[in-house]
Amino acid sequence: MDKPEGLDEDAKTRSLLSQNDLKKGQKLESALLLGPAGESALNLRHSKPLLVRVSAVLTGTVPFNHIVPTKDLAKFGSDILLAQKLQGGSQVAVTYLGDGNFSLLPQRKVAPLQFSKGDLVTARFVKVVRGRGVTVQIDTNVFGFIEQCEITDQLAGNVFKLLEERKVFAARIIDADAAGKWQLSSRESVIDEESWTGAVGPQGPSKQFLAKDKEQ
Repeated sequence: MDKPEGLDEDAKTRSLLSQNDLKKGQKLESALLLGPAGESALNLRHSKPLLVRVSAVLTGTVPFNHIVPTKDLAKFGSDILLAQKLQGGSQVAVTYLGDGNFSLLPQRKVAPLQFSKGDLVTARFVKVVRGRGVTVQIDTNVFGFIEQCEITDQLAGNVFKLLEERKVFAARIIDADAAGKWQLSSRESVIDEESWTGAVGPQGPSKQFLAKDKEQ
């Protein structure tokens, strides 16, 4: 194939990059966010809310939990996602995760996530289970559940609406049910690291909640 005019050899190679050329953990300094120019490319209704073009022949997706670090999400809330100004036509650095997925997170290597009690994770709202809580997604094929009493410390009329509007938010794994499904909390006192290590423990609900429950 003739060398494209105006491109050096490295640029030519990048322009023809295919998925078979990539290795997990490989970092690419320049990928194009797909979407209307100058408008947000982020669609949080989907589990993979960003589309990227890596080369002329290769496009991929960015999963919801690979956009911003979970600790930043916990500290600044869901608004930090929009603050990234991920607009169509802008260039971003990405790391290849495999299966056509890429990450915007800075990382040295990519490995399957292994979850355990106490982990702070990025969660995505999936659906409301009326009278019980909310089903959430914490990885590509991993789902969990947040009971109604573990949604927020705030006095809110419709706590389900809070998570539905946030779409993607920080949560902490506090337990697993009999079937092994992760149980999480998005309460502010549980998300906060200092509060968690002081008043809340990895055994499950807050110590104060357990004390009050025993009194009743």
